[in-house]
Amino acid sequence: MPKFEEAYFDKENRAIRIEDFKDAIHLGNIYCPECYVAPLHIVRQQKKHPYFASNRNKEHLEDCQFFEEFISINSLNKLYNSKEIEDKDRLNFLITNNLQKVINLMFKNDNKIVNTLEINNFLHEGKISLNKFEKKYKYESIPRVHLNNILKKKKDYLDHYLIVWGKAYIEFKTVERINQTTQQIFYLKNLVFRDTEKKFRFNVFLNSKQSLEFGYLDGNKNFAIFGKLNENKGFLNFKIEENNHLKIF
Repeated sequence: MPKFEEAYFDKENRAIRIEDFKDAIHLGNIYCPECYVAPLHIVRQQKKHPYFASNRNKEHLEDCQFFEEFISINSLNKLYNSKEIEDKDRLNFLITNNLQKVINLMFKNDNKIVNTLEINNFLHEGKISLNKFEKKYKYESIPRVHLNNILKKKKDYLDHYLIVWGKAYIEFKTVERINQTTQQIFYLKNLVFRDTEKKFRFNVFLNSKQSLEFGYLDGNKNFAIFGKLNENKGFLNFKIEENNHLKIF
């Protein structure tokens, strides 16, 4: 039974937290904060902090991360570090499938009608066909966090692989640095992700190939990214291995 720290309150079209919940106002009117479809209820137990919960995974939209069982952190790490072709194919399947689901969900939540084939072509870019492996590999959810929640969730996800998604103000930057050993100047290229109020959320450092693909970015964009969340001197950053692990639209 999935547990939630917040819920979507349909009467006011906003999220509420446990401490905001009032039976007279919210009972029967709260839903999954990601897909807005699965009904939630509050669970109160003695000597335990209350939480929101849904009854069954299948009550969520199929594109919601709570529809499927989650892959364990250890299993995801093993797949990522494996050199076996079979493991790489399975990881590629999971990343592609999960990125597709979160983008589908964003389109649905924005009330946009999109041809599924167009979404598939946009995501795959010739890298992999989901149909090829749909009966071979088990569908599992990779944990995902909305951009607005990344700071308050960082302790749960630091040094782990996950998907972050939402709408961000994205900037491409070139930063000058000095090698402390050789004193030589070098340059870092990165994408800065800010929320829609332009408050910093995280960086994505880019290699030369990634800089060519994403160097044009500037402005408000919808995005979904798979990578490993790190922190350096209080600033969050993502490392992405493949260009197709970052989808911007």
